[in-house]
Amino acid sequence: MIAAARNKARTDVSDAQKKADQAVKEAQLEAKKKVEAAQKKAQKDVDRVKKQSAESLEQVKQQLEEAKKEREKAIAKAQANTLSHYIVNALQDRRDRKNKEDDN
Repeated sequence: MIAAARNKARTDVSDAQKKADQAVKEAQLEAKKKVEAAQKKAQKDVDRVKKQSAESLEQVKQQLEEAKKEREKAIAKAQANTLSHYIVNALQDRRDRKNKEDDN
């Protein structure tokens, strides 16, 4: 009877150990799946942020290029205005000298 009780106790302990091992394996598998899912989500988030950053960088580059073009246009216009002003002044001076000569 004692031997039978010992055998039953061993069997019960063995069964409990197997159940515990199975529960641990299932918990580890579940944890692994959760970690993998979290890693995939994190990678998607990283990829999304990288894409948004690249798009933003491209927009900034385009805006910078447009600003440079506008600056060049403004410089060219200022130079043209300066040249026009110089020509107008030169012509006015010439006219004024001619008028002085005509008056004399």
